[in-house]
Amino acid sequence: MKRTKEIFRDNKWLVLKPLTLNASIKYGYNTKWCTSSKDNPKTFYKYSMDGILIYIIERKTNIKWAVHWEINELGKKCEMSWWNAEDDRLDSMLVTIPEYVMNTIKRELVLESKPNYHYFSENQKNNYEKLNKLKSTSDSSSYDWGVYRNDGIWHTTDTLFNPISPKPTSEGCSLSKLSPVLDVDEAVRKTLEHKHISDAYLKLIKQITDTKEVSPEEDS
Repeated sequence: MKRTKEIFRDNKWLVLKPLTLNASIKYGYNTKWCTSSKDNPKTFYKYSMDGILIYIIERKTNIKWAVHWEINELGKKCEMSWWNAEDDRLDSMLVTIPEYVMNTIKRELVLESKPNYHYFSENQKNNYEKLNKLKSTSDSSSYDWGVYRNDGIWHTTDTLFNPISPKPTSEGCSLSKLSPVLDVDEAVRKTLEHKHISDAYLKLIKQITDTKEVSPEEDS
């Protein structure tokens, strides 16, 4: 069973897609990513079904980053988000990854058209179906995942919120209980960020198009 799709590896960096819950827990170890939580496994499957999920690990320091690019039901790529190990959402320009590694990540993001879930083994898909059918007092099926994902512009309260439990808690996910507000400065920043990302992808696509032949060694 294929546990990951390895995108890049050298003696300093490892870039991969987690294709099983255990792989996500292993490679997300020592982070606060909800996709690596043993307590709330549905989140890993949710993000995997919604789009492209990639983990980036600096091997010597064990510093980790994650990127998720949402793919909607029509196959269109929508919201992209970058996260550090503390589960803080970051401007992509503040992610300290070398250019040669970042270019490989961008190439994968641009050329990939399927969410991670598409590459799951039948066993993993069956595990998710079983997980979905489980009934318990801590059932989160009615939870608003759109809020939980922290997409868009938000202000947070001081207490953390566990989606499994209706009451505030200091444990579980690091994302806070959220309420949407209008923030003009943040909206402008996000617009500039998306323009920067779009320009970079268009440039990368042009480079790929201009390259007529690439050997397997060069492409890896």
